[in-house]
Amino acid sequence: AITLGAGEDSISNDFGLIMPVPVVGTIAGTIYFDDENDNGYTGDMGISGQVVYLMNASGVVITTTTDTNGSYLFTGLASDVYRVWYDNSSSYIPDSDYAGTISGITDGSVSGLQMIVAITLGAGEDSISNDFGLIAALTPPTPTPITPPILPTLP
Repeated sequence: AITLGAGEDSISNDFGLIMPVPVVGTIAGTIYFDDENDNGYTGDMGISGQVVYLMNASGVVITTTTDTNGSYLFTGLASDVYRVWYDNSSSYIPDSDYAGTISGITDGSVSGLQMIVAITLGAGEDSISNDFGLIAALTPPTPTPITPPILPTLP
């Protein structure tokens, strides 16, 4: 409290306001080569260089690329509903997708192959393990050319 007498002034009584820090979250996962043993990503090899897309409920799309371990991460996300998918221009075939978890509870759902939808982030929440499993495309073997036999020349 500031008590002033008659004719007195009080100066330099400054008040600072602190802007609230936005509480933001993340969405993360891995794109990996699925070894077909049905254990999700556990022990499987990540696929680097895959382009991953994230879209919010307003239709704003951002991208990132998987790192050397096949992991991707979107940071600084506001509370919203998101969907995540990847560009499968590689020689891999989509095989299994897994919706991630927020605080240990599954959130979101798989929509066909290559997309996880309805990831609902609250303030400061992190959705992890939004994973995509791929298998190698079957490439037909290259045929071995047959060399015709050399026939003797006739006189």
